[in-house]
Amino acid sequence: MYVILTNKRLIFLDKGTFNVEQRITSLEKIDTIYKKDKILTSNVYICTNSTEILLSSVEKREAEKFIRYVNQELENYKSFSIQINKVEEQDVTDKIAKLAELHKEGILTDYEFFTKKTELLEQLKK
Repeated sequence: MYVILTNKRLIFLDKGTFNVEQRITSLEKIDTIYKKDKILTSNVYICTNSTEILLSSVEKREAEKFIRYVNQELENYKSFSIQINKVEEQDVTDKIAKLAELHKEGILTDYEFFTKKTELLEQLKK
């Protein structure tokens, strides 16, 4: 089995006799990754919110490196997602503030202001 780590997902390629089976797991779905050592190798477990993926009989040093790389990408992915959310929240709050000014000046009616404000707040929930 081959495992490919990108900045957004883990791709598992398992070469069978007649075909290649592909399985993709998004980094956002990974809860934990850990290993259990055996005598000469390690089993690596990748836990998502719905499944547990087992990579069996991985060389111990390679298992440690793999876990370290995956954890680094998880941190990068999470911090990037947080930054995007902060920018979106700031953008939405700025737009609401501008709408409030237009409403206060009488350019927007109550209905127009509250409709657009509700629409913008819904964007934050997504």
